[in-house]
Amino acid sequence: MLLQALVRYYEILSEDEESGIPRIGYEKTNVSYALNISKEGDLLNLIPLKILDSKGKKQVAQSMEVPKPTVGTSGISPSFLCDKPKYIFGIEGDGKPERSKKYFEAFKNFHKQILENVDCDEAKAVISYLEKWDVEKATEHPAIVEYITDIYSGAKIVFILDGQSNYVHNNTEIKKKWDEYYEIKSNESNIGL
Repeated sequence: MLLQALVRYYEILSEDEESGIPRIGYEKTNVSYALNISKEGDLLNLIPLKILDSKGKKQVAQSMEVPKPTVGTSGISPSFLCDKPKYIFGIEGDGKPERSKKYFEAFKNFHKQILENVDCDEAKAVISYLEKWDVEKATEHPAIVEYITDIYSGAKIVFILDGQSNYVHNNTEIKKKWDEYYEIKSNESNIGL
């Protein structure tokens, strides 16, 4: 009975955006950029999300509630709709392009698995981006060139559909699909991802 009351209290707090407590399957993380994509899946630009720190002196990544990362067994563990550039673009600053391609392919397959039956513009745009993206030419894209230092440092990135004010991971249909996926994986592993 006490455990049920604690679970219910957690649920109440997690539904209150001002509590700072993420819902099950989500976590707070620091995000530096939004990847702005067209409905056709083209990368238009990166939108900086950094804000001034509490002292007002330097730019820092913004804290945001995003889908909680899953833990893979191969050392390659893509996260859902919020990840590092090595997964989203297939590039990293250590000069190992073959490994970086594997990160991108894992990210691509993971997202196609979850989003393939989600019928919304955001899901279709992300899948199109993943199908179109050319890892070989990633460092030549003007949006990436502009922020290459941060990209090589591993800044976290979320997705946004051009013209929308909501990030892709906040889309109702996508959240529903993530919640279903997360629950299944949590039950399979029985360790709460």
